[in-house]
Amino acid sequence: MKYLNFKEKHLPELVKFWNQNFPRNQVTEEKFRKRVLEHPKFSESHFFLCKENKELAGFSHSLDEGDENFVCFIYVDPEHREQGIGSTLLEKCTQNLKGRIWVGKEFETPFYGNREGPFPPLYGSTEFLGLKSGDRGSVNFFKRKGFSVKEKTVSLECSLKEHEYDEGSEDYFFSTEKNLEPWSDFENDVFVSWCSDWRGESVGTVVWFPLEEERAGIYDFYVKREHRIGEVGKKLMNYVLRNMQKKEFLFCNAAVNAFDPTFLFYEDLGFRPDSYWVSMASERS
Repeated sequence: MKYLNFKEKHLPELVKFWNQNFPRNQVTEEKFRKRVLEHPKFSESHFFLCKENKELAGFSHSLDEGDENFVCFIYVDPEHREQGIGSTLLEKCTQNLKGRIWVGKEFETPFYGNREGPFPPLYGSTEFLGLKSGDRGSVNFFKRKGFSVKEKTVSLECSLKEHEYDEGSEDYFFSTEKNLEPWSDFENDVFVSWCSDWRGESVGTVVWFPLEEERAGIYDFYVKREHRIGEVGKKLMNYVLRNMQKKEFLFCNAAVNAFDPTFLFYEDLGFRPDSYWVSMASERS
């Protein structure tokens, strides 16, 4: 096996390897370059490839952010597993990282997640927040490498065709705009829905965007603290879900911490658990 740092010349074979292993998440060289290689935080020194007989067997990619670092991606082709490749790739991409190192937090890291912009990432979607809790092989692999479970997340799904949502409210005003700053530069349309009081002051916002397969995803949901006791959040979300229905989306996806009371809020709106995830971390001095 040969391990080497990624270089621009490797892009064609990396994209080919990606599309062979993730056929439902096809990418182009242009998309991979824009999303990963041209990102201001990308560093070739944190991107490693493993090759056998000139063929890619796997790769790993980390992000150095000082005290909070991330294993952004690590993957080994199924035919090359159980040979220590994953262990070596993980060691190489994290060898110079200090502090806390996260794995399974794609939603919060750039390159393959949504922190840099609410549009479907190269691999996954808003549901892909970490390692699936039922993927014991991956979870145990990282446990053996000194990682432990720090967060548990549940992804939720709502069938929009099964519910009737309120059109509005006499006490609040609702509006939706598309592709506003700071989301105007992203690949997909991004919608921002507001709830305003009688003075025209925003008391809550929902940022949402199209996903694949007639789905929409909730990226951010916020209600001002002093308005959280009332029905503002529910009225605003009803308005958003009705908006999605009008745009002919069939499903809506969201994600919350498994122990967050927001879970009950979404449940009342018709959301049901779709899958469970864990995020793991390792501490290094």
